[in-house]
Amino acid sequence: MDNKMIVCPECRREIPKDADRCPNCGYPLKSESAIKAVNQADPKMRIVGIALFIVGIIFAFQSYKTRYMGDYDHYTSVIGQYEDSILDYEDSKQEMIDMANSYAPGLFRYSYNNLADDYQGLIDDAVVKIDEYRGKQHAIVMKALLMLITAIGAVSAGGFFITLKSGGKVLWH
Repeated sequence: MDNKMIVCPECRREIPKDADRCPNCGYPLKSESAIKAVNQADPKMRIVGIALFIVGIIFAFQSYKTRYMGDYDHYTSVIGQYEDSILDYEDSKQEMIDMANSYAPGLFRYSYNNLADDYQGLIDDAVVKIDEYRGKQHAIVMKALLMLITAIGAVSAGGFFITLKSGGKVLWH
């Protein structure tokens, strides 16, 4: 707002500082109460604005924690189980390779190599599942960020309207 302008306490529009009356609504500006209303923001409105901001942040955090944290933790647990399985499969695969190498070419060597290939298939499947669950975790984080941005936006909009109602003064710095 320009230093030569003030906000009319009645209609909340910017008007010249030296005007006797608001050109928009006719509100008398030179009275003592009008000068006081223009120059002072309501301290209660400042408290309400700050409280709304804090409530919005708490709401966003609690919503995230309640709605998404359980899913995120579940996926973390499942990923851990798949990672443990991969380690077990790799050990078993190596055992099959070692067994195959202990036999001369033939049926037993062929069978152990096939088992090693099966374990490799299980490893590959587990890697795909881990990627899938990490993608789900990423989606949860993105939803949480969107929720937080929305809550902050709503609180900021509320603060903007409270600022208008408090004579155009900034409620917090």
